Amino acid sequence: DGWSVRPLHSSLGYVLANDEHVVIVFSGTKDIADWLYNLSGDQVRGYGGRVHSGFASRLEIVWEQLNRIVREARDNDQKLLLTGHSRGGALASLAARQLEDAGLRPELIVAFGAPRVGDAGYAANHRLNLYRIENAGDPVPRFPKGQYVSEGTRLYLSVEGVHTLDGPDDEAANSLGEMAGLAARGAFRLAGGASWQETLMDELVGRAIAHHGMTSY
Repeated sequence: DGWSVRPLHSSLGYVLANDEHVVIVFSGTKDIADWLYNLSGDQVRGYGGRVHSGFASRLEIVWEQLNRIVREARDNDQKLLLTGHSRGGALASLAARQLEDAGLRPELIVAFGAPRVGDAGYAANHRLNLYRIENAGDPVPRFPKGQYVSEGTRLYLSVEGVHTLDGPDDEAANSLGEMAGLAARGAFRLAGGASWQETLMDELVGRAIAHHGMTSY
């Protein structure tokens, strides 16, 4: 009760506010154009390091509006929260840094299934209270590769429960476990008469899409 809702330009999200909280919700990937932005590995300088050029350009579209709405809505020193899924999580991470620089420090950022946003410099300078929620079967939080590093605290969801990923070695161990499970399921399907093409599509593509969906979080 008592929530106001204001949309952001280009269907990139909403700002919700009441007497206690201002919540920025960024929308996730919607179409092929969005995926092209997501998959681009190009980086630009900013935010304390180098960041994904596609995500930075998306945030630039709504920054002036977002800054104005948050200042108008935050009339009672409410706690500022940000969240989003997939691309929305990446935008939440970037927007939190820019809001902090503008004197509007967020209380909490929660990103669900978000791709990596920037390099080691960006991750090191992102000292806000950010949690990256990662489903064990979702490949998106592990991309882009190369110069990209995950920022914040990573909470990993698997059949064993929830635990924190401490670094590359921890991630590698989990990846090996997932690969073993993939091989076992694939062998079972092939033994049952499925073609290798069908098995590959179902196990790699189908499962990846299913695990990335917000319903898996």
